[in-house]
Amino acid sequence: MSVLEQIKKLREQTGAGIVDVKKALDEAGGDESKALDILKKKGQDKAKKKSDRYAGEGAIGFYIHSDQKTGAMVKILCETDFVARNEDFKNFARDIAMQVVAMNPSVVNYKELDPAVVEKETEGIVAAVKEENIELKRLKKPLKNIPQFISKIQITDEIMEEITEKIKADLIVEGKPEEILDKILPGKLERFIEDNTSFDRESVLLSQSLAKDPEKTVQDFLNEAIAKMGEKIEISEFVRFEI
Repeated sequence: MSVLEQIKKLREQTGAGIVDVKKALDEAGGDESKALDILKKKGQDKAKKKSDRYAGEGAIGFYIHSDQKTGAMVKILCETDFVARNEDFKNFARDIAMQVVAMNPSVVNYKELDPAVVEKETEGIVAAVKEENIELKRLKKPLKNIPQFISKIQITDEIMEEITEKIKADLIVEGKPEEILDKILPGKLERFIEDNTSFDRESVLLSQSLAKDPEKTVQDFLNEAIAKMGEKIEISEFVRFEI
């Protein structure tokens, strides 16, 4: 595949500009997968920089399923009326409404989860895994890991520090040079969080895999929209209807 074809493919996947995509490919030595990770990280950084801005404009997006029995409305905020009237913004709002219809989340952000609900769900999941392991043991099959966490709200700063040190120690044992640990750690930590937040992926809109592209999360999709449109964009509210 030529460089131009790679650039076109990555632009379609991320919505990033040609210059950013070319820089990411150069940095990744032509490796598309690594370039995609770089672009995602840049998208996250851009979103963080815009997070303190005021989003007082926006639009209502909606989607009705073809069976006419499920639908959703979402309130998406942005900074200016210019962006709110942009077709890309309107399409983004519709895609988020489609996501709500398809995946039926309960909250936008994991911080909105009720800790008591998470604790109860954790107990249920742990009990189910233990019961399943009894059967797997009888069949002499590999046992499943019993989850310690199922949501990001359970992974405190103290726990993250412990996990970071453990992953760092494991990398050193594997023979990874200390000078490159800072480059490897973010990906390892991201994977740890993804592997230990099953309840978030079911219940939290931003943590869910994107229905139209399961390789992305809704948060990734939001970050791409922010990078593409150059403003703070916020998924403010949603409501789902079902007959």
